Amino acid sequence: MKKDVSVRKQNNNRKSRRLRGRYAIAAFLLVMMSAAGCSKSEKTVQDTTETTASSEAESIPDTEESQAPDSSVLTDKDAGKKVDSEGFTILDDYVVVNGDNVNVRVKPSTEADIYLVLQKGVDLHRTGEKEGWTRVKLNGSSFYVSSNYVEETEINWKQNEKRSENSRIIFIDPSKQITADTELEQIAPGSSQTKARMSAANIGVGTGNFEYDITLKLAEKLKAILETRGYTVILSRDTSSVSISNRERALMADAASADIYLKLQAGSASADVKGLMGFVVSADNSNNGDDYNKSYDLCKKVIDGAAELTGTGKRGIVETDKLTTLNYCNMPSAVINVGFLSNNEDDIRLSKDEYIGKLAEGIANGIDDYYGSVNNNDTTDEQ
Repeated sequence: MKKDVSVRKQNNNRKSRRLRGRYAIAAFLLVMMSAAGCSKSEKTVQDTTETTASSEAESIPDTEESQAPDSSVLTDKDAGKKVDSEGFTILDDYVVVNGDNVNVRVKPSTEADIYLVLQKGVDLHRTGEKEGWTRVKLNGSSFYVSSNYVEETEINWKQNEKRSENSRIIFIDPSKQITADTELEQIAPGSSQTKARMSAANIGVGTGNFEYDITLKLAEKLKAILETRGYTVILSRDTSSVSISNRERALMADAASADIYLKLQAGSASADVKGLMGFVVSADNSNNGDDYNKSYDLCKKVIDGAAELTGTGKRGIVETDKLTTLNYCNMPSAVINVGFLSNNEDDIRLSKDEYIGKLAEGIANGIDDYYGSVNNNDTTDEQ
């Protein structure tokens, strides 16, 4: 009897261990499944939070991207029909910025660096669209803007054929830099007269804004506008932390085979002096006098365009052979004084992004008008 009892106990112990083992395995699987579910839930909540927190691209969904074909097999005829390797629907048209202070970013993300801030009314060449982001082409590279802040538009340079015809190279020189350079350079080729390589920047009488910041901001906006119109635009600088003399800036324009050179500056004079003013070389200038007529026409049309769009008064055009950059230019060239920082009214105007945006568009219109007159003159000469 004791043996039977012992055997039964042993059997019961074996069954109990087997059951405990099965329960342990089942419990482990339940724990793993629960952990996986929690992880998935947490990730979904986090992704949703990041998306809804974006005020710049509210229309960005949190769905997964579909697999896209290789962009190398796609052509312009596929525009609006297929997606490229980045998942963007291919487009080839223009959009206009419909709000102020709109960020253009280097990547389609609100966390990406800002390349440029644009104001309402700026046209952009659109090359693609995906999940609330519009891809645009600026300076030969792709950048991204929230689709909430652009809308389709029609502009003069919309057709590919028109854009390809307009291959003008525009050299824009935003005047000054952070550090003045008192070393001397020749004022003109072969001249015994010298001037400082770079004078100190002017400062706003009321705002305290620096000339080099104002002219660079204006140059960047002008560049963006001109590029949407088919021009190739080169800036003498894209930062104020440079050391480039006036002579060197003109030589840069020549090396780039620029068709025209425009310097943008914000001057300083007596407190009551304000408005737009231009500078060109004289017709007798031994270095750049051959381009006098075109330079004068360029200067006048740019000032007229800027004045028309901004309502700012004009102070006329000064002929001078004392500006180093103009003496070294080998193409139609002009210095455009966009206002006087010594005048409170001009100073305040130049501190506002909206005004800078209108000023840039007006200058761009003047450049368009200049090339319209140049083309007409060329046609007349041929006849």
